[in-house]
Amino acid sequence: PFVKIADCLLNTPDNFPPNKNAREYLIEDKNYNGKLVDYQVVDSMRKLWKQKKKEWIYVFLYNGRIVKIGRTSSSMESRFTSYNSGSKRAMIQGTPATTNFMISQCNYLALLKGMSVEVYAQEVPSIVTTQIIYGTVTQVENRIAHEYEHRLINIYKKLYGARPFLCGQ
Repeated sequence: PFVKIADCLLNTPDNFPPNKNAREYLIEDKNYNGKLVDYQVVDSMRKLWKQKKKEWIYVFLYNGRIVKIGRTSSSMESRFTSYNSGSKRAMIQGTPATTNFMISQCNYLALLKGMSVEVYAQEVPSIVTTQIIYGTVTQVENRIAHEYEHRLINIYKKLYGARPFLCGQ
């Protein structure tokens, strides 16, 4: 089952109070090109959020409606740190993270319009098989999150006639 794992919030001191780590905050200036949003992890999910080498399928919801279906094979923390790199500054510097930029910009605009932006996730079961690789018997973890993502997008398409609008083509 999918569980709520995080809320996307504006990157402001009210939402992310200053701590020992220096953080650059969103400022209302047309020339600001840093991080616009960040993710506040649900307390009960913090340990899973950080867990490495775990596959996840996740969805973004705007006001309770699915707008993005995605997956990760590293950790939720790693994937969402990547989304956070999608700033104007990164694009100006030539970082080719257009998906991250698009997600950050859309989440920012949704928040400005007063929408809630939530992240729900489902852990993908780990499947380990025994393989003989170059003469050595090896335990191999099989990555299958891509298939979960593909199937969920197809279910969504059958129900609504199109992919979620932040899933691309």
